[in-house]
Amino acid sequence: MTKLIWDKEQVIPTKSFRCGHCGNSVAPEKGWRAIGPGGGSPIAFVHICHHCTRPTFHDEDGKQFPGVAFGD
Repeated sequence: MTKLIWDKEQVIPTKSFRCGHCGNSVAPEKGWRAIGPGGGSPIAFVHICHHCTRPTFHDEDGKQFPGVAFGD
């Protein structure tokens, strides 16, 4: 597991996704970004949903946690 170094809350690249907490389609621009111990480009993000204000983690593979619930 890679150790991540997190920046302060800031404007980060927008990512469109369905919030795993509230189910709304969102594209937040605020959150945190993480770089690896060697520095360089960000490899993970925590986006803050602008509907429910809960965090969603996106890893370097693009996986989302929490994911979206199955069904409608």
